[in-house]
This record gives sequence, C-alpha cells and structure tokens, in this order.
Amino acid sequence: QVLDKVKWTLSDGTAIISGQDSYTIFTGEDSFSGDTQITTLAVTAAQNNVDNTYDCLISSTEHAETDKSTTVNLKVFTVTSTPKSVTTDTAQTLTCTIGGLDDSKGVSVTWKDPDDVQIKNTDTDNYVLDLGPVTDDGNQKAELYITQAKMATFAGKSSLNYKCIVTSKQYLESPSSADQDVVLLIQAVQAVNKELLE
Repeated sequence: QVLDKVKWTLSDGTAIISGQDSYTIFTGEDSFSGDTQITTLAVTAAQNNVDNTYDCLISSTEHAETDKSTTVNLKVFTVTSTPKSVTTDTAQTLTCTIGGLDDSKGVSVTWKDPDDVQIKNTDTDNYVLDLGPVTDDGNQKAELYITQAKMATFAGKSSLNYKCIVTSKQYLESPSSADQDVVLLIQAVQAVNKELLE
C-alpha cells in the first residue's frame, strides 16, 4: 500500500514545497512496486552548491507511522582542471582536482581519451592512472600519465581533449559527475640550426 503522506524539510524543519525554490518532490506513488516506494527530492544547481542535510518524513496508516523522519545528506564536491601546454616529444601528466571531500572519503575517477573511449588501467603501454589520496584540506588529485610513445601519435595536432568523470565512493547510489574536460594545447617544436664560432 502506498504511503499516506510524503514530505521533505530543510535541516531547520522548514517544509519544502515542490516546484518552489528550486526543489521538486517525487513521492514515488507512480512507481510503487510490491512493498517498495522510493521518494526523491530533486535539487537544482541553484541550491546544489554546498553540503546540506534534508529530512524525509513519511506517514503510513498501514505501518502506524506518522512523520517518521530519515535524514538524507547532500554532499557536494567540485571537479576542476587547468588547460596545459605540452609538446608531443615527451610524456605528459594530466590532473583532475576534486575538492570538498570528507577526510579519507575518496572518489573513483574514470578517464576518456580524445576519441571518447574509456581508458583502462591495463593499457600500460599508453597510460598510467593514479587516483591519489585525499589530503587534509579535502582535495584529491587524480592523475593520468600519458607515455611518450602515446604522445608521439598526436604529432601534428593543435589540441587534445581528455575527460575525467568522478563517482562518489562515500554515497554509492549517487550519479557520476558530468564529463570534465582536460585540455592539452600542443606546442610545435622547431629544430633550429646554429653555427658556433670556436
């Protein structure tokens, strides 16, 4: 039997009204199956910029519950990268920086190559992946090492666009981040003849 009432509140107890202030409540009535009803609070980007907690309150005559409360944590992290000027005649290292993490609560990072193909950690002829630790200030620097042999295949290109995608290991049901572009700007190397007077 579906729940009699579902409501969400802010951490201070203020009731959230669906469709207002960047919030939408999905009660889960339409997807009720067997004995499971999943209610969801959708939070738009306008409110989704700091860590927060919300309370989900349910009422059920069948289960003799009134405003039974469950606290739901919203954890926000950032994913950033800086374009890097490189040459193709040497190995290169790309970095995705993930900020706002809890101590020792690292994330998983997936990398995609310029052809949008996921890079596997078994492709050691071309790449080395390093997740990196979470530092005391809540940052994690995930690195992708590109071998010199792989860089040499990009000779003649002006730029490369790798991507990193971040997934929480603290909240396993959370969706992955959007693709974060990691741009390589390739600099041409010119050989110049010189004559020295002895």
